[in-house]
Amino acid sequence: LNMQKKNNKLPELLAPAGSLLSLKAAIEGGADAIYIGSTAFNARMKAKNFDENDLRTGIELAHEYGVKVYVAANTLILDREIDEYLRAAERAYLLSADAMIIADVGAASEVKKRIPIELHASTQLSGYNVDAARRLCEAGFSRMVLAREMPKDDIARFCKESPIESEVFVHGALCVCHSGQCLFSSIVGGRSGNRGECAQPCRLPYKNKNLYPLSLKDLCLAGHIPELCELGVASLKIEGRMKSPEYVYGVTVIYRRLLDEGRSANSEELATLKAAFSRGGFTDGYFTGKTFSKMTGIRSDADKSDTKSLGEMSFAPKAVAITASAKIKRGERTELTFTLGDKSVTVRGDIPSDAISSPLTEESVKERLAKLGGTPLSLSVDKIKLELDEGLSLAPSAINAL
Repeated sequence: LNMQKKNNKLPELLAPAGSLLSLKAAIEGGADAIYIGSTAFNARMKAKNFDENDLRTGIELAHEYGVKVYVAANTLILDREIDEYLRAAERAYLLSADAMIIADVGAASEVKKRIPIELHASTQLSGYNVDAARRLCEAGFSRMVLAREMPKDDIARFCKESPIESEVFVHGALCVCHSGQCLFSSIVGGRSGNRGECAQPCRLPYKNKNLYPLSLKDLCLAGHIPELCELGVASLKIEGRMKSPEYVYGVTVIYRRLLDEGRSANSEELATLKAAFSRGGFTDGYFTGKTFSKMTGIRSDADKSDTKSLGEMSFAPKAVAITASAKIKRGERTELTFTLGDKSVTVRGDIPSDAISSPLTEESVKERLAKLGGTPLSLSVDKIKLELDEGLSLAPSAINAL
């Protein structure tokens, strides 16, 4: 229990992506994991989302950078849709998705019988406590996305007693309803939020002393990062699959910095988050237990102007620097090891021959080893340790093959 706290590990930073460009923005921003939706069965059907080709491309790209990908399939499923749902789950598994986010317990049970993919319980499942976690654990889930209404004390108890991991929303839009319990859109417009088609009637004005009595400000827990780390939360989640790539990058990069530096946001960082997107500011009312009327807010013209001033950005995730060691020894197979952090991989190739002319030099070998083509890795020649016997020859193609 609570292994992430006992091991003194930072929580995972989980970012949203509604498109491939947003996925690249999340990687560049420093996300540990990204959640995306395919073109069916996800709670953000109005997002661009990922068709099968995009899903394959996105998962491969994220994995090249060591970033996990969770596929959201978090709507309620009709009986007649179960075969199609299982096919969607199978595609996610075969494309190497790291987990599925599911809101329908019945659908999850059918997936669990057939497909060996990790299951995360969506916030749409309305998980509020340890009892829910125990039931979900029995149903095959390894993580629960906690309802956004849970205060700090309840989250602390959950992290201490739950048999499965905790995932907590730290930034983004809040529903006025309790997670997964809203029928407002389906009643007034025939578009169910539990089917991924919410029309957001809670954001509209009503004839009331407060014209927008149901529209909540966006959540922001950037001021509580040390507390969340201390609680032992496994994953900190940013909302925003409907948001722009610029938003995804801007928010992710700040939370990445706060986690790495173990601190809360300063006033400048909070202003940057507000400019990225807000509804008249932010609220932490649920987390602190201080819920009151000032939690409501709307997207003002000033808010829109702040966001518009940020402009468009291009995203090309930076290459990851690695180190290397190589051995080219007489009578032995050539050996090359790449290392990133505490992970390494070693490969072996051809046996070098004695050179008739132009033997290998340390400079020429290192220059060739440092050429990593279109991979997301970079290798500086001064980061290569080479053991090279004198008077040897090895074809350039053999070095390239390594």
